[in-house]
Amino acid sequence: TDQLGLSDDGDWPRLLSPDQVSAILAVPGNHTCADCIHTASMTPSWASVSFGVVLCPQAAGVHRGLGTHVSRVLSLTLDKWELKDYVRMLASGNLHANLELEDSVPASINKPLADEDINLDSLDVWIRSKYQEKAFVKNGSGKLVTKSLRMHSLSGQENSGILVIRVKSARQLYRLDVTSESDPYVVAELGQQRFKTKRVKNDANPSWNEPLLLNVKNPNTDVVHLSVWDADTFSKDDLIGDCYIAIEDVLRQQGTNASNSAEPVVFKDQLLQGGDPHPCVCVRPFMKAKVRGYLSLEFIYNSLV
Repeated sequence: TDQLGLSDDGDWPRLLSPDQVSAILAVPGNHTCADCIHTASMTPSWASVSFGVVLCPQAAGVHRGLGTHVSRVLSLTLDKWELKDYVRMLASGNLHANLELEDSVPASINKPLADEDINLDSLDVWIRSKYQEKAFVKNGSGKLVTKSLRMHSLSGQENSGILVIRVKSARQLYRLDVTSESDPYVVAELGQQRFKTKRVKNDANPSWNEPLLLNVKNPNTDVVHLSVWDADTFSKDDLIGDCYIAIEDVLRQQGTNASNSAEPVVFKDQLLQGGDPHPCVCVRPFMKAKVRGYLSLEFIYNSLV
């Protein structure tokens, strides 16, 4: 039990430890996404705790579009978990859930193939049919929902799309520790949403390669705030610097057919600005003109309209 991290020490909700993430991924069927077939090895990084399955970023984006009343999605590495949700993931898993949810899939219907050209419309239709309509359970309808079910008007729904941000790396980060490099992590914010990457210890040129998902209300006006922080143990975390990306700029580079585009838009070496001063007053004059660093990111916008 202790090896699975099930001891209730009162410290929940919490970020899952690497061992707890490994325990979830070791459940039968959890080596790949529950909702699509991957041609290459890809470890799932998201979960629907409502159904006890693990997901790839694209499938997680569609699940979030269903609403939390249907599917509640958590990151395996970025979100804080309740003990009951962790226990459910260990007790279920992709193999167990799919035995029920995909009991009667007609031979004419194939699970979506997740490659570089994944069709997000097909993935959306598959997931809505499987989870929302329960079309493939025993005695289910066996029919896919029509595409029109996801073509809601922008004015009639809260979110118009899902933004997948892959936080790639940073370089030349400003040092905010006296005796070592900073311990950086990245925070992505949009409206009331706030998600962060893992911390990289003592590194001015860190690499994260982590996906973060944000719900988008209006892609023409929404702007993502990205900030890089230095994690501290005995004091508040320090802001290294930040930058802003307008989703409209992502769409402009991604192309007009945003709902079907799987090619990421690259924003390389975004200049970080602002930030907290160096903690050592005597060092500040020498650090004043120093660049705060550069952040590299990839974006994919998945339209829900």
